[in-house]
Amino acid sequence: MAEDKLKNSNPEAKKSLKRTPPAKKGPSKSLVKDRSGAAKLTTDQKKASWKDKIGQIRKSMGPKTIAKHTIAFDETLSHVALKYYKNAGKAYYEWIWNHNSDVLGDSPNNTKQGMELNIPELSKELDGSYEPVVPEGFVAVHTVVHDDMLSMIAQKYYGNGNKPYYMWIYEANKDLLGDSPNNTRMGQQLLIPELSEELKS
Repeated sequence: MAEDKLKNSNPEAKKSLKRTPPAKKGPSKSLVKDRSGAAKLTTDQKKASWKDKIGQIRKSMGPKTIAKHTIAFDETLSHVALKYYKNAGKAYYEWIWNHNSDVLGDSPNNTKQGMELNIPELSKELDGSYEPVVPEGFVAVHTVVHDDMLSMIAQKYYGNGNKPYYMWIYEANKDLLGDSPNNTRMGQQLLIPELSEELKS
């Protein structure tokens, strides 16, 4: 009764007795969430993560190093491939090159006496046993074959070979592809990232 009298006699009291609705929280500026409520990195955050952690990510993929080799006078990668793989073919010496590009640069012919190379175990494509481990946040590891282009690879994994899709693969593999998405070469192992929210929609 006392409360009813207070409501009727004092307009200000009426206001104070009303419940204030909770403030609505806007979406986080730094993270988006999927339908399950789990936080996901934005597109820019994914690109930054690839750039900062690419060495660690590639190391987690393998392959194992089966030997350390010091280049002798006049020795070429085909000689090295023949020694360790019993095959001097292009696919084999380029496999060594692809896993030593930090030393050999942009050509398999850049061998110099005294240069130290890591000899990787052969992939299944080359009749070896190595199969790459797909890192978290990626859908596959693609080994480039002859005449592979990023648009073809995007079509294979995303069902769409248009520019936004193949450039998404390029962004995750700039450490291998350099300044152009056209710099694919046989034997490269490209990380195929999960699609961004923008590309899924």
